[in-house]
Amino acid sequence: MDSVFKNAYWSYEERLKSFGKTWPFKEESSPCSPAEMAASGFYFVGNRKEPDLVRCFYCLRELDGWEPSDIPQEEHARKKCSFMELSKGHAEVTVLDGLQLEAERRIAILESEYQMQKEAFLQLAEEARTEMMGLIEKTAQKRKSRSRKKRT
Repeated sequence: MDSVFKNAYWSYEERLKSFGKTWPFKEESSPCSPAEMAASGFYFVGNRKEPDLVRCFYCLRELDGWEPSDIPQEEHARKKCSFMELSKGHAEVTVLDGLQLEAERRIAILESEYQMQKEAFLQLAEEARTEMMGLIEKTAQKRKSRSRKKRT
């Protein structure tokens, strides 16, 4: 069971802590407050270039460019995320919920990895095909050239 929840950001408290001192929307009344962001599954991964970059611990979606009036749950819900679809507060998520979410998350990660590997393979296959066609063309040209020389 420990390995299932190995990711520290499964914990609301750890997500909340990640917002530290640099998060631009610290006011409790802000829809983008650290508490609201953490409750929406986000943790802070920002840097100098992207000072408001966050990532969902579950679906790994990254978002930045937050406005003070943005509502994290709505922004997050624009793409499929089973954690958001669960529609439970962090204190209401049961162990069974967590296990189901983790199983779905791992499947999604494997599907994503498969797609990336497939795309990389197809790209390499196309490059190899292009190179082989070039070699075939060169060989054909050399044969033509040799046959012309033999005739003369």
